[in-house]
Amino acid sequence: AAHQHPAGTYTDLNLTTAALPDPARMPSLRFLGKQGPLAQALTVPGQAANPAWGSGVVVQDQTASILGWTCGNMVGRAQDVAQFFWDLLGPSDSRLVSEESLAFMRNYQPMTTGWGKLAHITYGAGLMINRAAFKLDNSTDWHYAYYEGHGGETYGFSSNQGFSSKAQAAFSVVTNTDNTTYAAVAACRMMVAFAETRGEQVDYGCGKVIIDNPLESLVV
Repeated sequence: AAHQHPAGTYTDLNLTTAALPDPARMPSLRFLGKQGPLAQALTVPGQAANPAWGSGVVVQDQTASILGWTCGNMVGRAQDVAQFFWDLLGPSDSRLVSEESLAFMRNYQPMTTGWGKLAHITYGAGLMINRAAFKLDNSTDWHYAYYEGHGGETYGFSSNQGFSSKAQAAFSVVTNTDNTTYAAVAACRMMVAFAETRGEQVDYGCGKVIIDNPLESLVV
């Protein structure tokens, strides 16, 4: 922010131009900063499901200030987010970072404290190893079950995105609810679809989904 706008504040920082060598490759990605209501950038409203911040609240007319600055303040199409991860992790001809920086980002280590330890998160620098499969056994190929990337949850929305080295494909799935089950199931089914397009069959347990309570979900 000090470099781009010496006389401004941190909200003046344009992270799109600061982080992307060629923003035209992902034209919809932008950070909201101090702009007006979220409705100006959203195609659909979000639905808050967590009672901790107001279950049933529609997320649409609030300002971007409710989302935080570095967490949840970027908006864009899922296609452009997938393009971001393709350029970051895939065999792209338009790399976002140097090989040295990427190796540092991929230095994955188990988290040893807080919720990350409880959730058995393996984290690098801005990236994590994500398990898409709800179940794994010795009879199915586990290579599609994991991907590099990052999940996302903020008021009214949740998502999963990243790059599958087995499928050699990047993806992003976004749901307009902060009940993370829907995005998790979508990512799991995405991996199953990746396998099927290559003539393989895998069962990761993300078939029929029953949700009776927004905070209590069952996959069978």
